[in-house]
Amino acid sequence: MSDNSAAQDIGPARRGAAWGLVRNIAAGARLARGRPLSADAFDASLSQVLLMLLLVWGATAGVERLMAGDGASFWIWGLMAEATRLHLWLAVLAFGAWLCVGRTGLAYLIVVQCSAGLPIWALGRAIEFLANRYALDVETPYTTVFYGSMLLWYCTLLWRSLALPPLSIPAWRRGITVVCYGAVLAAMHQWLPDSPIFYQTESDEPGIDIETVYYRQQQMLDAEMINLRPQTSGQTDLYFVGMAAYAEQDVFMREVLAVRDIVVRRLGLAGRTLTLINNKRTVDDYPLANRHNLARVASGLGHVMEVDDDVAVLFLTSHGYEDSSLAVEFGPLGLNDIYPEDIRASFDQAGIRYRVIIISACYSGGFIDGLKSPDSIVITASARDRASFGCGAERDWTYFGQAYFAEAMNHTTSFVTAFEQAAIAIAARERDERKEASEPQIWVGENIARHLRNWQPPTAAAPQPSESR
Repeated sequence: MSDNSAAQDIGPARRGAAWGLVRNIAAGARLARGRPLSADAFDASLSQVLLMLLLVWGATAGVERLMAGDGASFWIWGLMAEATRLHLWLAVLAFGAWLCVGRTGLAYLIVVQCSAGLPIWALGRAIEFLANRYALDVETPYTTVFYGSMLLWYCTLLWRSLALPPLSIPAWRRGITVVCYGAVLAAMHQWLPDSPIFYQTESDEPGIDIETVYYRQQQMLDAEMINLRPQTSGQTDLYFVGMAAYAEQDVFMREVLAVRDIVVRRLGLAGRTLTLINNKRTVDDYPLANRHNLARVASGLGHVMEVDDDVAVLFLTSHGYEDSSLAVEFGPLGLNDIYPEDIRASFDQAGIRYRVIIISACYSGGFIDGLKSPDSIVITASARDRASFGCGAERDWTYFGQAYFAEAMNHTTSFVTAFEQAAIAIAARERDERKEASEPQIWVGENIARHLRNWQPPTAAAPQPSESR
């Protein structure tokens, strides 16, 4: 294919490498915003190609180092992964240059794509940095939309680049080039390893003795069960089980401990609480929050409670998945996620009739169908197809936990009334913050509603001013 003569003359008279770099970055910013450009807007000299590639490499390494934080170590395989991406990117640009303008157009495409792509790249890395820095709860569907939008923007830039006055490539050639370009970028994102150039070495904290942790579970559970107050004859008692199932974010540990304190104070459950937590800080103090221990706890409660009269209150807080499962994670311990049938089977086998199950997790509405019965109340932080919010590592509460326990339960001892108040508060907060509504859900069985209608906590505390977290 013959070279385009216009492409051979691309580039204004140069006033030095630094001036050319500034001109290119400014022209790239205009192109990224869809602004018109003159034929000599870019300097596509060899020196500018090299400067642009050095700028891209330097910016990538600098941002990777910043995101890794203090004390980060260099990772040679991360550098090689970035080099592979660069070579594939250059290869697809070379194909586009060959197809559209000949080999002399490659330098032009490199300069234009580097300079115009800088604003997109900077925006994307800024979003990634903030998400990592503040442990934002970004679910897979949102990341797919984010990276898909970035890919579309890069492809749009290439289309505009090939339509600039120095080239003015026919639409069909531009289309083939852009499709190939997008396919390569998508393949790179999907299949190339996401290895950082810099990484944090493992903490100097002592590791977990996995074998000891497993063997100690029964002993720890027995110690918790021994401390339970016995059932009060002739009176309906409530027993509370709190589970924080996700070890990597302390918000779940903090939330379940705070909820335990609230139900003791507001519902009079002193001596009738059991706490299961997955967290390095509490591994020696509380049993693991996994489905095996849940079954053990339910079995133990079945021997303490009056199973046809007392009520088991189960609170679970963690991340949730769209397949109606609750994330159970604790680093090297390899725990299994919890499904609705696991919870139901635990209580069924223990013979416990009345149950209040409260789940603070994304997509937790999917638990209702598997747990509902005439003898159960099931409360979830979200609908089966909606995310819930507030599980950032630095937080003390999830949105649902704060609205339900810290606020609503501070004014009522009714599980249903607390839900009604919390649902209103959550909807208002999400609306103010322009988040998609989580739509908390509730199921109230007719038998348990009648059973709890006249129940009052034995030593309910007076309402206290709620704290904003």
